Amino acid sequence: MKIIIGLGNPTDRYHYTRHNLGQLALEEFHSKQAHNFSNFSANKKVDALIASGNINSEKIILAKPLTFMNESGLTAKKIISFYKAKPTDLWVIHDELDLPLGQIKISSNVSAAGHKGVASIINSLQTKNFVRFRLGIGKNPTADPNWVIQKFTAEETPLLNKVLQLTNEAILTALTKGIQSAQTIFNQKNSL
Repeated sequence: MKIIIGLGNPTDRYHYTRHNLGQLALEEFHSKQAHNFSNFSANKKVDALIASGNINSEKIILAKPLTFMNESGLTAKKIISFYKAKPTDLWVIHDELDLPLGQIKISSNVSAAGHKGVASIINSLQTKNFVRFRLGIGKNPTADPNWVIQKFTAEETPLLNKVLQLTNEAILTALTKGIQSAQTIFNQKNSL
C-alpha cells in the first residue's frame, strides 16, 4: 500500500497558489490515472478528500487534507492509522522554496528544512522516514510574507503545467519501477 498526500490549504481561495503545488500535482496525477482511481470524496474520519485505486496490483490512497498546511500532520497520522499503514508507506508531495520552479527532487528520511507542513507530519508521526516529492517554487523574490499563498503568475503558468506533467511521470515511475529508479531519472533533471 502507498498513501500519497498532496499538501496545501483547503478552500478555493488557495487552490492555484504556490503553497498548494502539492495538491495541484496530486490532482494532475489523479486526472491522468483516472481509470485506476475512484473520484475524490470527503472522509471525515481522516479530515481529507480521498481517492483510492490500484496500480500494478498495489493499493494506492490519494489524499488531499482538509486541514490547513501547518496541521498536515494531524491528517497524515489519521490516514496512516485508518488504513493500518506505516510511515514508510507515506509519500508527501509539497512545494519547495529551495528549488526553482520547474525542478523536482525525490527524497526520504530528511529534515523538514523549514517547511511547516512537512514539520507537522514529522512531529505527528515522530519520524521523518517517509518519501517526499519536493516541487520547486523558487525563492521569494519579494519581501511579501504572503508570497507562497499568492497564485502563480501568467508567466509562470507554462512552466507550472510542465512541472505538473513531470511530477505525474515521477510518481508513476516510482510506483511502477521503485523510488530509486524515479530518483535516478527525475533528480537529475535540473529544470524544464
